[in-house]
Amino acid sequence: MSEYLKAMSLRDRGAGEMDFIPFYSRFKNIAEKETRSIKITVSDLGVPRGEYMLLENYCTDKKCDCRKVMINVVEVKPPRRILATIGYGWESVEFYTKWMYGDEKIARSITGAYLELGGIQSQYAQHFLEVFNATLTDEYVNTIKKHYSMFKKIRHKSSPRL
Repeated sequence: MSEYLKAMSLRDRGAGEMDFIPFYSRFKNIAEKETRSIKITVSDLGVPRGEYMLLENYCTDKKCDCRKVMINVVEVKPPRRILATIGYGWESVEFYTKWMYGDEKIARSITGAYLELGGIQSQYAQHFLEVFNATLTDEYVNTIKKHYSMFKKIRHKSSPRL
């Protein structure tokens, strides 16, 4: 898994200030231990059986406090395609309404789990969103929050520009 995580890192690809980049790119050892995966053993929807990593990506904008994550659902085995990009905002609609300068419609669309507009989506994306929602636990949400906090703290230090 670590070889693939390394390949997915955008660290050396010129990521800009507003990009979301993999948690792995800054916390390799933690990501290797704490990256979640899901196993599909039976599916009536035609989703290929197998194991899929949930790769977390966080915003690199040091002024942004979006409190969200973009999760790429990626096959563990080759060809390791991204099959869904799931956004997850863990704060309230009120928080995101304020963050979106009063736009409650957009705030509602980014509260909780959703398919990320403009993200890579396969024919199975909706199924992965349902699996993600069904397996979302308080423990996992706390892990995401912890990773977000770690990611943002390192960005506020005088870390080298990506």
